[in-house]
Amino acid sequence: MHTNESFGNLIYSARTRLGISMQNAALDMGLSKTVLWNLEHGFACNPTAKTLNAIRKLYYLSPKQLLNALDK
Repeated sequence: MHTNESFGNLIYSARTRLGISMQNAALDMGLSKTVLWNLEHGFACNPTAKTLNAIRKLYYLSPKQLLNALDK
């Protein structure tokens, strides 16, 4: 299974920096907690544009930050 730890680390760090629980983040983004957990742990390597946009908005990340992390 291909993993993307860089992307997972980025979004985990952003979430914890903002003090948002995984449950609340998932609800705010319209994701299940399981999907967010998989993204944070590098097991979901193909997030949709809608998911990336929700992450970007909630965590105040730039599109460039997200794409660079996905590219590693």
